[in-house]
Amino acid sequence: MKIQSAKLTFNKDFNLDSEIPIDEVNAYFNDFDECSALKPLAYKGVLVNKGKFIALEADLNVDLDMVCYRCGINYTRTYAPHISLKLIEVSSVGNVDEIVLSGDDLDTVTFEDGTIDLHAILLESIYLEFDEQNLCSEDCKGICLICKKNLNDGDCSCPK
Repeated sequence: MKIQSAKLTFNKDFNLDSEIPIDEVNAYFNDFDECSALKPLAYKGVLVNKGKFIALEADLNVDLDMVCYRCGINYTRTYAPHISLKLIEVSSVGNVDEIVLSGDDLDTVTFEDGTIDLHAILLESIYLEFDEQNLCSEDCKGICLICKKNLNDGDCSCPK
């Protein structure tokens, strides 16, 4: 969904209540062959033109089929973050390559040509929720490197 920033009235809520179709979610996560959507990404929130930036507050919800990094089994994980972002037009900040972000700026996203690509922002927000290594559980024991037994199902007889 692309939104023209010029159509957002100053200090007036632009309500969001929709979803990103499964095929669009899966296309975004196509590089992650160990991840696929089980349902559309639902979102509900608001955009508000604050003058110097556009505020985005939204609640997201999607179920993803993931593959455990340690044991290789498929598991379902629900991502349901609340996001709070500042959207800033690139032309209002000068040369993007020269911008230095501080800790307070990490919730800032830029957009170009007056067009906010809402779905891209929301999908990236889900991606940023991913763990460095997706695990089926925090105490996943993985697989035996010798016999390939899933150690979550019990010990194997291989020498330690």
